[in-house]
Amino acid sequence: MLNDVTTTLPALLKTLGVTEPATSTRGDWGDDTAVMERARLYLAKVPIAVEGQNGSGTCFNAACVLRKGFELTLEQSLDVIHGWNQACQPPWSEAELVHKLEDAGKSSGDSGYLRRTKPDNFHRITGQAEAKPQAEGEQAKPTFEGKDISDLEEDASSKVDWLVDGMFSSDQPTLF
Repeated sequence: MLNDVTTTLPALLKTLGVTEPATSTRGDWGDDTAVMERARLYLAKVPIAVEGQNGSGTCFNAACVLRKGFELTLEQSLDVIHGWNQACQPPWSEAELVHKLEDAGKSSGDSGYLRRTKPDNFHRITGQAEAKPQAEGEQAKPTFEGKDISDLEEDASSKVDWLVDGMFSSDQPTLF
């Protein structure tokens, strides 16, 4: 009886004009909306393009992330890149963005590597850690947080207690 239902139900639905949705449901990891949101999170970690500092290359890299890595369409990529572009110095024009995104779409290399990243690994590529409940009595694992160059400059301006003048300090790491 179950076999009859599984074979006749799709045919019945088709005759009634009911079709399967073309895309996944909203909230699904592979849904275009979810992928675009992940692309926004990823792009938030990409350095901005600055004129005179290889801004063109930086913008092209961002475009490749969207077109190749996340396999977004030109329209989807434009929607996602606008937020990142606002921080660029100066921001790129719409025509320049379209040109970069079109070129990125034509570039060689792997496609979909960021789109297919599993949910439990996505924090590795965005730095967005998922909040996981901590079991009672369990100690939090230590994490390493990187430092921004401006943080290092601030640290360098503080008073240094030198053991050997200008060479070894008593309270800072030394690289050989």
